[in-house]
Amino acid sequence: MGSDIHLVPLKDVLAAIEKEGIEKDVSYLDVANISKIQFGYKRFKVTLGSASNAKDKLHAVPGIAAESETKLSAGDEGEIVWSEKDKIWIFHPIL
Repeated sequence: MGSDIHLVPLKDVLAAIEKEGIEKDVSYLDVANISKIQFGYKRFKVTLGSASNAKDKLHAVPGIAAESETKLSAGDEGEIVWSEKDKIWIFHPIL
């Protein structure tokens, strides 16, 4: 019964991923911590935070990933993090 609390956020995030048409580029989805949802998108780890407004947040992921690609060397990876405070996506290279 305790894992049922994860179903609503999981459904919201999956619906947002499907709506954006990015499901083929998502390698994993981690909802173990529902206030820090993470997933793999192309060569990025995306930290969505909560599932609140997932559709609005995820709408920008393909664009921010494309923009961030230019900041990475071949073989490097990055992290894209949603800042709840600033309401923006922030890119960090993973060293």
